[in-house]
Amino acid sequence: MLTRALMIAALIAACTPPADDPASTARVAPAYEAGWPFAPIDAAPPDAAPDAAPDAEPDAETGDWPTPRAVFTTPGYLQIGTFNIDWLGARFESEFTPRNAVDYAMIARLLVEWDIDVLALQEIEGAAALDLLGLPRHWRAVVGRSGWSQNPAILYRSDRVTLGEPREIHLPDTTASSKDPLVVEVTPLEGGPMFTLVVVHLHPYGDAESTAYRAAQVAHLHQWLDDGLPGAPPPRWPVVLAGDFNDSIEGIRRGQTALGPLIDDPRLTFIEDECPDPTELHFNSRIDHVIASAELAPVLRPPPGEPACTVIHFDETSPYADYPGGYRDRQTISTHRPVFAWMRSIMPN
Repeated sequence: MLTRALMIAALIAACTPPADDPASTARVAPAYEAGWPFAPIDAAPPDAAPDAAPDAEPDAETGDWPTPRAVFTTPGYLQIGTFNIDWLGARFESEFTPRNAVDYAMIARLLVEWDIDVLALQEIEGAAALDLLGLPRHWRAVVGRSGWSQNPAILYRSDRVTLGEPREIHLPDTTASSKDPLVVEVTPLEGGPMFTLVVVHLHPYGDAESTAYRAAQVAHLHQWLDDGLPGAPPPRWPVVLAGDFNDSIEGIRRGQTALGPLIDDPRLTFIEDECPDPTELHFNSRIDHVIASAELAPVLRPPPGEPACTVIHFDETSPYADYPGGYRDRQTISTHRPVFAWMRSIMPN
């Protein structure tokens, strides 16, 4: 019988295209869509209903939850963000990031509270993992297929935007520990500009070899943005790249960043000047980014009184930072913080 280490190695090898395979240079692979409404999580604790107001209580006699709170929307504006949920498993107490129903309910509550209209997700174990969250019925999702058990995904408000045909772009330097970008055209229903969303999850780790590997991925991603790759035409601009890049603008390895081609491209802007807070908790680094093309500058505006960009400090905010009853009896939401930016969903005059 194979040991666990050998089994994981075998799975990684099976997910890695052969170097001499012409199809490994680039391919467009289908993704699949999960359609909901969700059923609520039966085991959700009384203080963590996924679609109820934060201070809601079940009826004392019937145990029924109150009508879900009004959905938060800001007419004329969209929120676009990214969140690595840290290996969201398709079952409770999964092997790699064990959580229980309380943890899943708190993740759902966080998503409902912030109600981000278009959210790039990373490390999702298929549509079944999202089904466990029991989210409100106005949300839909597209989940990629290339990431073994850590797929990229897009969670979106179906009453705010429509999505085109999803596809995955295979970068030549992609293995099971990093994921093919998930690509889809997003159209705001209020008449704002269509844009192409690219969900990114690059190779991890800060050693020299990993940094070089990640730099090769960025080079091919940038090439695809410009000229396409064999079998994968370039995207329609404007574009928004969002996800876990596993690197910062300054560089997580002694000032060496793998993001140079994206940083140096005058057509692209890292939307974080107004929210430079760290997004990765273990290393206190900013590796989760939202990057937009210059054509979107006229609509990258927040509503009055809101910052242009927000990092959600759930790990420092009750109830997410200190809830009881989770798998580890402390927050098991993620080692990453969500980050989002605002965009006008109506074309300005």
